[in-house]
Amino acid sequence: EVNEDCNVKYSARCDQVISGTSDMLCSCRLPGAADTCSSLLPAPAPQPSPPQPSTTAPPADCCSEFGQWPQVDNVTCGQCTALVLTEQYGGRCDRYCESFGHECVGAA
Repeated sequence: EVNEDCNVKYSARCDQVISGTSDMLCSCRLPGAADTCSSLLPAPAPQPSPPQPSTTAPPADCCSEFGQWPQVDNVTCGQCTALVLTEQYGGRCDRYCESFGHECVGAA
């Protein structure tokens, strides 16, 4: 994430450690969710832009409500992506998503 918001600085693999930050954007989906739930991570921002957090609830068939996600850093980005504190998960979105029964489909 760029500035505590939903703008993607760069994308990473779900099992990739992103160091030098206490939080990252993780996109998580329920196991067995439709393939349409796979492309949930916002595209990289071409240039800095104002924060645009979403208050939209995620699709129920793709992931749990954000209130059930652990360690959310006060920013949700709709479509099953949130800015989350990942230190206790080794800085990895796959471990974060697995911690509450989801699978990772995107990291940034």
